[in-house]
Amino acid sequence: MARPYDFPDPSDRSPNHPSELAERDRIIGLYNSVQEDKAQRMSQAVKSWFEEAAYSAGWADVKFVDDQAVLTANVALVKQR
Repeated sequence: MARPYDFPDPSDRSPNHPSELAERDRIIGLYNSVQEDKAQRMSQAVKSWFEEAAYSAGWADVKFVDDQAVLTANVALVKQR
């Protein structure tokens, strides 16, 4: 049995690492965990679902590079006086 995938959390990012790479297997695993119509490859429907889910989860930007996605969070430092 394949391991379950958790959707990446933008609050786990830091100023030094504001992005996370989601690889094809992870994206398809996430898609298949919530959809009745199971996917075996990266279709436009899978990409559209993932992009919408990422924005709903709080990610600021989603860029697809081939069959991977780069998720970027808005991270800001607040200097204490």
